[in-house]
Amino acid sequence: MVHKISSGPSLVSVSAKTLIPTDNTNVPSIANSTKPQRIAQIMKYGFPSLDSVRSFDDFVLSYDKRNRTAYWVFEHLTKENTAYSESVNRSKSEFFEDGSIHEYFRKNPNGKKYVNYEVIGDNNVAVPTHFFKIIVAETDKGQLVMENYVMPNAAISDSTPLTSFMVPLDSIQRAAGFLFFEKLDKSKLLSVNNQKP
Repeated sequence: MVHKISSGPSLVSVSAKTLIPTDNTNVPSIANSTKPQRIAQIMKYGFPSLDSVRSFDDFVLSYDKRNRTAYWVFEHLTKENTAYSESVNRSKSEFFEDGSIHEYFRKNPNGKKYVNYEVIGDNNVAVPTHFFKIIVAETDKGQLVMENYVMPNAAISDSTPLTSFMVPLDSIQRAAGFLFFEKLDKSKLLSVNNQKP
């Protein structure tokens, strides 16, 4: 099982899991939120913050209304839901606004302009310069492996090793303003960024 987190503006960004299926009848609303047991499973190691928390079947997010993006997104990945499937093709994905968020705080697809960072639409949706990912994988015996990445919001050569984007967890926490996995038992960590803790 893998717990992955990503986040919003300054140095950070929204995970691709915020994509909403074409059939809007399947889009959960605030009123139709995920069962508490499922949220507890996804958020096993604690919430970084409790601002505008929204829950879905396989992820939980905190929404930043000012920048119209996520502060953070927690996903629950398993061997089953990440298995390769020829029917999955990101190029055929369609993105939709979440109608349960007030229209003032949603993106508007018209145009783009620059402030200190790129924004798009009439509502000035922030486009992050970088993404961060914090991954905690849990073995069958309850031991943990953590990897932390900061990557540019730009094309990256396939020859660039993923390890070149590894950073210390505290550098992400300082930039994002959140403490991640605060309830995680550090004694269970086998490695952090491929190093013994």
